[in-house]
Amino acid sequence: MPLVLFSTFPLPLPIDGAIVTLALKRLEPDEVTWLKAEMARMEQAQPNDRSAEAYAGDQAFVTRCLTDFVTVEPGELKFDGAEVRTGAQFLRIFAARTDLLARVVQAILVENACTAEQKQQLAAAQRHDAPMPAPLQAVAGGRKRAR
Repeated sequence: MPLVLFSTFPLPLPIDGAIVTLALKRLEPDEVTWLKAEMARMEQAQPNDRSAEAYAGDQAFVTRCLTDFVTVEPGELKFDGAEVRTGAQFLRIFAARTDLLARVVQAILVENACTAEQKQQLAAAQRHDAPMPAPLQAVAGGRKRAR
């Protein structure tokens, strides 16, 4: 049986009691490198550093991730009666929901940089709020607990 791949990964995202399916782009190698470098940069930044430069850098990172790597599946989300289809539209609607944005950004990295086995380990850790397996800590930005 041949291996069948698609240009996107589905992400069923729970939002306010509903599931909205996003499509996450299968990244090119240079995009994965950029994503890992940006996540490492943010992890190494001082947690108390909320300077304008740090905040702008984080916002630019999230904006690029959502606008370049995310679409909304057809019929999944409407805002003021209009269908939402782009990551940019999703970002404008949910800009204040940092919990959602963080999940989407992490999912982009996990889907593009983890093996199937690593994804299963990460999902198990998230279900139980268990410590993240060591090999996944580096991929998921160095966090000690699954989020």
